Amino acid sequence: MTTDFFNSLFSLHGKVAFITGASSNGLGAQFAHTLATAGANVVLVARREKPLKKLAQIIEEKYSVKAHAISTDVSNPEDIYRSVEEAIQEFGQIDILINNAGVLTPTAIGEVDREKICQDWDHLMNVNLRAPWLYVHEVSRHMISKKIEGSIINISSIAGGRKNQPMPGLVSYSASKAGLDQMTRGLVQELSPHKIRINNISPGFIITDTTRPMLSQIQGMMLKAIPAGFLAEPKELDALVLYLASNKASKYVTGSIHTIDGGTSYIA
Repeated sequence: MTTDFFNSLFSLHGKVAFITGASSNGLGAQFAHTLATAGANVVLVARREKPLKKLAQIIEEKYSVKAHAISTDVSNPEDIYRSVEEAIQEFGQIDILINNAGVLTPTAIGEVDREKICQDWDHLMNVNLRAPWLYVHEVSRHMISKKIEGSIINISSIAGGRKNQPMPGLVSYSASKAGLDQMTRGLVQELSPHKIRINNISPGFIITDTTRPMLSQIQGMMLKAIPAGFLAEPKELDALVLYLASNKASKYVTGSIHTIDGGTSYIA
């Protein structure tokens, strides 16, 4: 097979990808680089405006595509609606939605401060579950009105899987990701008649700015639990994200939970 065949299969030229949680040196930024490499224009959504604009500038200069930064608090529904409207005004369309923004806030049983544990739970659920739901609602409504054969990719976690026992303090996080898995499966029948695909990537431990401070404490334990024998970096998800984003490559793929964890989930 020729290079032209593969370029055609994975080309995203003329497409617009909307990526949440894109300002840090983590999965969102990596997804932006990956899709821009394939020719997509990108909308970068996150709270921190300065790193967001810097990433947009780097992407435009490096890949000769358009990148638009929108400072957004995804825990606020009004911010969510505004960010989608701004992206549509800027590009006229959204073809790919990646729900990547998320928080990992421990909510341990026995916490003395009742108000705090309620606030932590609500914030985590608002960011990890309600925000993806609202983004799917707003973006799919746009796709339907414009007859766009879109791709929606939710970033979950093996923590939400049935085979994985939630770690102490991370039950709320695991519950939010399990909810995201079910949301992905449940929306297939509603979106498929409109030729909109929705899939889920469920990673294991990935080294990012968020997880790097934990490495010194858990690296040895994590390596023993990963049959592949190494801790993954964001680039390990590149091929899967590009595959799911491309209608030509994954036209028959929807409602799937794609686990990518070095074999961790398959240990009995």
